Amino acid sequence: MTRTSRIRIGALALASFALGALTVAVVAQDYSRLLPSAEQQYANLEALSVTLEEAIATAELATDGVVAGAHIDTVGDAPKAEMIVFGPEAAYQVIINMSDGSILKKTPVAIYPKDATANAINKAKELAGGGIVQSCSISPQGPEPVCIVELYTKESLHRVTVNANSNELISHDQVGGLPGDPVKGEPITTSSGLKYYVLKEGVGEPLGPNVNVMAHYSGWLVDGTKFDSSVDRGEPLPVNTSLGVIPGWLEALKAMKVGEKRKLLIPAHLAYGPQSTPRIPPNALLIFDMEVVSRAE
Repeated sequence: MTRTSRIRIGALALASFALGALTVAVVAQDYSRLLPSAEQQYANLEALSVTLEEAIATAELATDGVVAGAHIDTVGDAPKAEMIVFGPEAAYQVIINMSDGSILKKTPVAIYPKDATANAINKAKELAGGGIVQSCSISPQGPEPVCIVELYTKESLHRVTVNANSNELISHDQVGGLPGDPVKGEPITTSSGLKYYVLKEGVGEPLGPNVNVMAHYSGWLVDGTKFDSSVDRGEPLPVNTSLGVIPGWLEALKAMKVGEKRKLLIPAHLAYGPQSTPRIPPNALLIFDMEVVSRAE
């Protein structure tokens, strides 16, 4: 799975959050596509001539300020780092050319500890044992602001959150591969665009249409957020292979055997499309571990 993307993780659009009276650009997750592998994204970042830390240093020197949020955009032929910098008297949007470190844009757009960003990056690298920084941002969360750093090693993505004032660790999450049961190799792709891995072989013939079964499942968004699980509830779901569930499930179930378990990568057009649910955003690619437990009466 190779894809150059504008990411914190995955392809990104810009969103914003209120920081005092100022609105600051930050990164929002695009749930419509799978994330690039950690190895591929590490290679994308390693190929850049300038690191995010160097770009941040350039921006802070040019503004006499502190970077409150930054991310690398590797789309197209001119990779760049975009960031918000708080100076002593004003805030700036700064864009750095990641090929040569030059400032492409410095636009005035009110302050955190001077070394908050650098300290958080150092903390993240220490916890991850190295790696290349993809993004960092300072945001209000509870009574004190937090700094969130995301960096890649060749094995996984590390997301580290620290107190922006004290640099005290709040959380360290490590994301590697697809959520759920581990897989190897490439998935099988059907003509509809459904992708799947066989996690456990079943017995007998494929179920085919209009068969009632009991199925266990767990479902995740591409960022690893689990939105539903019959396994967690301890009760399999009764389902018919021809109706009542999303098209990606119906296609998969018809081809599965009793006892078989698969990991399904269901694109949005075989899931909920542009609709959303309380736990699933619009146009989301969904990941399921699904097992046919038994036939049902």
